[in-house]
Amino acid sequence: MIGNLPQRKPNRLKNFNYSSVNYYFVTVCAKNRKCYFGKIENQEMRENKIGKLLRQIWMELDKIFTGIELDIFVIMPNHFHGILIFNESPKYRIAQKPATLSQIIGAFKSKTNLFTRKQIFPDFSKINLWQKTFYDRVIRNDADLEKIREYICNNALKWELDDYYR
Repeated sequence: MIGNLPQRKPNRLKNFNYSSVNYYFVTVCAKNRKCYFGKIENQEMRENKIGKLLRQIWMELDKIFTGIELDIFVIMPNHFHGILIFNESPKYRIAQKPATLSQIIGAFKSKTNLFTRKQIFPDFSKINLWQKTFYDRVIRNDADLEKIREYICNNALKWELDDYYR
C-alpha cells in the first residue's frame, strides 16, 4: 500500500504483446456493477436503450480497427463478455496506427460513454458506465475457445449464479 491507497494488481500478462495475432476473451463490468444495460427475464437478456447502444458500438469495432474480427458476445445487465480475434496486428483504420487490446476496449468504453451522454442522458455530462479496468484472457487452444463460447452463450441462463449478479 502506498499511503492509504491500495495498489492495483496488474491484470495483464507480463511481457505479452496484446496486439499479436490471437483470440482474446474480455469481460467489461459496469461501474459499481450497476445494472445499466437491461435485465434478465425468463432467463433471457432484455436490453434497454443503453444495452442496445452497447451492442451497436461493439458491432462497429471492426470498422474502427483493421485486423480484428468479432466473435460471439453477450450483454448482461451489468457486464459484457466478448471474444475478439486479431487476424493481424490491429490498427486504427483512419490513422493506420497500431492498436492493442487495451486501446480497443478503451475505445469501446469511451464511445459508449460518449454516446450514452449524448443520446440517452444529455443532462449528465459526466456519466461513466464502466469500471476502470477490464478482464482479459488469451485463448490458447480450441478446447478453451469452445468452453468460453459455451459460457458466453449460457450466461443469461445462469444469471442468478453469476459472480456479477446483484
